[in-house]
Amino acid sequence: MNRYTQKDYQNELTGINKRLAWDLSLEFVGYGGRYNMTYSDRYVLLDDGELSDYGCIECGTPREALLGAYRLTSDAKRNNKITREQAKQLAYIFGVDFDLDFYQHRLEVSELLLNLAKASKYRKPRNANGSTARYFYEHLNKRVKVKMHYNVKSLNDEV
Repeated sequence: MNRYTQKDYQNELTGINKRLAWDLSLEFVGYGGRYNMTYSDRYVLLDDGELSDYGCIECGTPREALLGAYRLTSDAKRNNKITREQAKQLAYIFGVDFDLDFYQHRLEVSELLLNLAKASKYRKPRNANGSTARYFYEHLNKRVKVKMHYNVKSLNDEV
């Protein structure tokens, strides 16, 4: 059996969090470690876009912590209604960079933004000559102010 390291665990958690953001789940998994132990933390996205830490899911080796993270993802619920602040945080967790132009992102980002726009009941202007995803991206970028929580950054870090 191959050795399962902390970097493998962090890469796997990045994929898990992207999957949860794609499913419009409001629960995410953070990671950490100390004293030769690895732990998975459960974070919940509140209505105002803030992340709240709900404590440790699993603590132990990286494999044990990953099993706890998978257990959380199997229990996570898909939401049909979200606020615009939650939509911006979900986009950020998925990897959307609001400093870039809309067209510099991958195609899957526009599909995610379209799902977020539908879930937050966003309607583009009547005389708009672009996609709903592009207008929603601009709306989130200009109008929706969310204080980016430091734990969100750790959820989105690429290792």
